[in-house]
Amino acid sequence: MWGQKCGDRRKRSQFSGERSSVNVPSGSCEEIDERTPQDYCGKDEGPYPARVTNPPTSPTPRLISIDRQQILLRTVDVEKLIDEDHSARSVWELVGRLDLGLYHAQIEAVEGGAGRNHTDPQLLVSLWLYAYSRGISSAREVARQCEFEPGFQWLCGLQAISHRTLSGFRSGNKAAWDDLLVQVLGMLSAEGLISLERVTLDGNRNQSQRRRP
Repeated sequence: MWGQKCGDRRKRSQFSGERSSVNVPSGSCEEIDERTPQDYCGKDEGPYPARVTNPPTSPTPRLISIDRQQILLRTVDVEKLIDEDHSARSVWELVGRLDLGLYHAQIEAVEGGAGRNHTDPQLLVSLWLYAYSRGISSAREVARQCEFEPGFQWLCGLQAISHRTLSGFRSGNKAAWDDLLVQVLGMLSAEGLISLERVTLDGNRNQSQRRRP
């Protein structure tokens, strides 16, 4: 049977016009039968090294990193925080023309005496008037606005103002404050510097909230 296969292979090789890539064994069937499979397949040349090429990679772009942990020291010109015609300047100038002697008389810290310096009543009045002109009636919100809003920052000179100081100043002299508030708001409204519409709406809203059980 092996001899028949060898004869068939020879016939296919003879009648084929193409050159076969397989080594066809020659010799008698007995000689072919004694050969090893390596003789049929050719020499074993060992493993073939594979060459792997990585695809080209694009260069990594250089980006500016954002560092939010750093501490910055900046020079700020307080006078340039607001324009010359800003309403905060008008409020400060107007309050400077008022008689604040009643508030000054209640300050216990005087020159040559003990005690901590008191916040200027002109500043506190100006902050509240400017806040009312913007529809703000909360002491906490005024103190918060002083941290970032340019008008409030200019009035307090970038100094922190406690909401307790603002609230105590308004509630400690209610009669004097109400009278001062009516006069100043009337003057500002007559000169067209502020609108009392938002202040009136906020006042009605606060009253309705107090009436709720």
